[in-house]
Amino acid sequence: QRQMCIRDSAATLHRVGHTIKGTLLSLGIEGPSKIAQSLEDLGASGMIDGATLIMSELSPQLEKAINELSTYRLP
Repeated sequence: QRQMCIRDSAATLHRVGHTIKGTLLSLGIEGPSKIAQSLEDLGASGMIDGATLIMSELSPQLEKAINELSTYRLP
């Protein structure tokens, strides 16, 4: 049962990493998208160990991107 939980968590991690990466790339934000790619790759490998470390690196990058985007105004 533990293996099933890890497998399900890894699949979720893969999807979340992919979604974050794609969203960032569509907005032209490349740096954090590479970190999100790490999450996607980790999930694709079937593993979840290390996800917390990657998220601790990604979170401040996402905050910075959100703050920068929040100042953007259409002409």
